[in-house]
Amino acid sequence: RLREELPHARGIVAARQSLAVSLQSLGDLPAAEAHYESALALVESGEHPDLEMELATNLGSLRMAQGQSADGERLFRKALDAGEKVYP
Repeated sequence: RLREELPHARGIVAARQSLAVSLQSLGDLPAAEAHYESALALVESGEHPDLEMELATNLGSLRMAQGQSADGERLFRKALDAGEKVYP
């Protein structure tokens, strides 16, 4: 928790994303979802569009697998917006 309050949260975001991917592969979708959401909240300021793009894509895929296609599409659009900042 304390590390998340520091200005350099990139490492925390990467760790949460790795944990979410692992949990998702084990079938623990609620736990994976929580870690994706937590990590995405840390990068929504726009300072790390590369991470925002990855996280939104991963969370969007998870939501699609859960049958939440509208939210999945919203996240894929968010990933596209972030991606356009990385790859103009």
